[in-house]
Amino acid sequence: MTSLAMKALRTVGMFVITLLLIAYIKRSDAAVPRQSIMTKQEYATYLKRIKDQASGFDQGSFRSSYECLGLQNRAHTPFGRSCVFHNICTLKSQSEFYYLQPQRSHVFYDAHRGPMDVFPEPFIALDALSIYRFPNTNQYFTPKVIQALPTNYTLLKGLHVLWDNWAPDFNLGHLVWEEMGSVFVNMHRLGIYETHAKWLNKRQIPSSGLFQKFTQFFGPPLTSKPMESLESALKDEAVCFETLFVNSAQPLFLNPDDQTHLGKEPLFRLMRDKIMAYYGLDPEQKISKTVITFMNKTDSIRNAKRNIHNLKEVIAETQKRFPTADIRVLDPTEKSLKDQLYMLQETQILITPCGGISMIGPFLPVDATILIMDYHVDKHDLYNALIPYQIGDSGSMEASFWNLFPHLRVRYYQILHESELFYHGSKTNARDEASVIRV
Repeated sequence: MTSLAMKALRTVGMFVITLLLIAYIKRSDAAVPRQSIMTKQEYATYLKRIKDQASGFDQGSFRSSYECLGLQNRAHTPFGRSCVFHNICTLKSQSEFYYLQPQRSHVFYDAHRGPMDVFPEPFIALDALSIYRFPNTNQYFTPKVIQALPTNYTLLKGLHVLWDNWAPDFNLGHLVWEEMGSVFVNMHRLGIYETHAKWLNKRQIPSSGLFQKFTQFFGPPLTSKPMESLESALKDEAVCFETLFVNSAQPLFLNPDDQTHLGKEPLFRLMRDKIMAYYGLDPEQKISKTVITFMNKTDSIRNAKRNIHNLKEVIAETQKRFPTADIRVLDPTEKSLKDQLYMLQETQILITPCGGISMIGPFLPVDATILIMDYHVDKHDLYNALIPYQIGDSGSMEASFWNLFPHLRVRYYQILHESELFYHGSKTNARDEASVIRV
């Protein structure tokens, strides 16, 4: 084909493309009120709202805005949706939060419903077990859209955090790593983490017990301000928050094939390092001396589930096989959390039952080994179905959690037959009724 013909072809092609583009623009402009979910006026309002959100204010008036993690075009996906709200208010007597839009406009866009001028309910699932809809435990957050504020309100400056825990007196794993940890991680994911943020718990905070023990120890490294309940922080009837982060915690201890937490490893490591540094420990320390530490759940809690039933025999056999090793025993009921961290930093190998007692393990030195006792799967129940395990499997209770800490060498002591178990009660559920027997 000659160069002249090529030029002519390109000219015709450009002319056709131009005509098609003009036709598309005219068609799109004419179609907005008929075919789009938004009218021309609504679209103009939408563009104005986007512009206003850059500052959070509309010509000097108070208005709300927000940004989220999680699915933002599916109404009924409150699990894992964590959001930071700007200029959001609450009335203490109503136990509701209010999102101010002086002019009615859309606040959410659902793939099926289209633009919505109210927040889908529930909008944010706060606690880690909300996804299972257990009765009397779930906490949700759904702000109500309003057009005007009360005339008198108190504005709380700075960053505040609204979080929740489904079992405040359960164990270190659920409270510290699953609930507090998700706050720390999600704030970093949004780029809003501050050490001076004020953490407010959605529920009434227990005055004693494990909640106080864990939050008083692990809280200060994460926030310089004391934690309190939302109710106690509301000194007046009408209160607005300059910036409120609302966290949605997600389960850490279920299906190890779940990809929900992929990529969060550096953030959980950062949390671990921050806590260790706060208490004067070197997060990067490695141990060359052979120090083997056993977690003692056998003597501290009689008939405790998932302990090492013949612990003394196991320790004696270990000492016999490794005569040069320094064998130690850590009973968490006899040492403070700080002393436990210091003892772990000198440990090269930690041998522990699974469950809450093992959750101190992430504070082991870099390249340390943690050997975790499995349990024997002998019952079809919700937990085993969620992981999922089959009857006869050796169940690793927190395998998905340990995937988050690649600085450790994680090993599992498998239980493949009930002959390796000591049952405290009926032989119906080894996970909750049996201890491991092994020499």
